[in-house]
Amino acid sequence: MGEARPLQITNDEKYRLAVHECGHTAVAHFLPNADPLYKVTIIPRGQALGGTHQLPEKERYTMDEAYLKERLAVMLGGRVMEQEFLGTVSSGADGDIQQATKMARAMVARWGMDETLGPVDLRQDGGNPFVGLDMAQQREFSDQTAHEVDEAVKRILRNAEEHAREVVRKNRKAIEKLVDRLIEEETLGREEIETCLGTGAHGDDSSTDSASKSATRSKAANRGKTGRGGQKNGRGKSTSNKSRGKKEAAE
Repeated sequence: MGEARPLQITNDEKYRLAVHECGHTAVAHFLPNADPLYKVTIIPRGQALGGTHQLPEKERYTMDEAYLKERLAVMLGGRVMEQEFLGTVSSGADGDIQQATKMARAMVARWGMDETLGPVDLRQDGGNPFVGLDMAQQREFSDQTAHEVDEAVKRILRNAEEHAREVVRKNRKAIEKLVDRLIEEETLGREEIETCLGTGAHGDDSSTDSASKSATRSKAANRGKTGRGGQKNGRGKSTSNKSRGKKEAAE
C-alpha cells in the first residue's frame, strides 16, 4: 500500500474511518466463507486512508457462489457500518461500490449466477482496444435483456448489503469495542481483532497444523501486499479507504 504518510484529519473523520474499516473487518470475521483476516489499519499509506487485509489460507483457482456473495458483503460492510453507526454514508465507499458492482455484474453476465437469466454470456462488449469502437459495436442481446441484467446486479448487491447489515446489527456491542480499540491503536492484528469480536466464523482451527498455517500467511503477506480498497484479487486481498478527492475510500 506504500509508505505511511502523515495526514491531518479531524477527529470526526478519524472516527468515520475507523467505523468504515471495522465494518469490513466485522463482516469478514463473522462470515464463514470469507477469507481470514490479517489486520485492519487506519494509518494512511499511499492514497489509502486505511485498509482491511485478508489472507487466504489456501490457493483458490475458482470462486463459488457462496464465496462471492460473502465477499460482496465484506466489500459493502464499510458502507453499511457508516449507515448503522453514523446515519449517513460518505465518499469512502466509492471504490468498494465500484469493485462490488464489477463483481456482481460478472456473476450475472459471465458466470450464470442469476436463476432468471441463467447460463448465458451477456457481456456488453468485447473489449476492443481501439478507443470508441466498443460503443460502435452492436449488442448481441435486447434492451430488455440488458435491463434484466442491471436488475439482477442490483438485486445481488442489495442482498449482499442486507447480509452485511445483519452481521453488524447482531454483533453491534462487540463491534463498538473494536472501533474504540482501532482508534486507540490505529492498527490491529488478527489476535487483537478476535479479542474484541470473539471467536469468528472460522473458529479455532486447531485441527490444522498451526506452523503450516503461519507459513502460508507469511508467504501470502509477502506476495499480497495491497494498496478498498479496495480488495485485491488473489492472495493478500485488502479493502482500503482512499481519499475521495482523488480516488476512493476505505475499502
